[in-house]
Amino acid sequence: MSIVKIISYLCLLAVVLAPILFYADTLTESQMKTTLLVATIAWFASAATWINKDEPETDPELEAKSPI
Repeated sequence: MSIVKIISYLCLLAVVLAPILFYADTLTESQMKTTLLVATIAWFASAATWINKDEPETDPELEAKSPI
């Protein structure tokens, strides 16, 4: 798993946890809103690099027979 995927999943986790932490009085409203804004922007930036991109499947036998 690439670092970009990890970042995007962590951003999604932040988007889910921020309102929960606000409800539990751990975050203030402004902290929650800032967290949601930053996590959303970071998710769009990171997820756009890997979502809907097919990862090429490599066949070990094919690579072994390749003349290159």
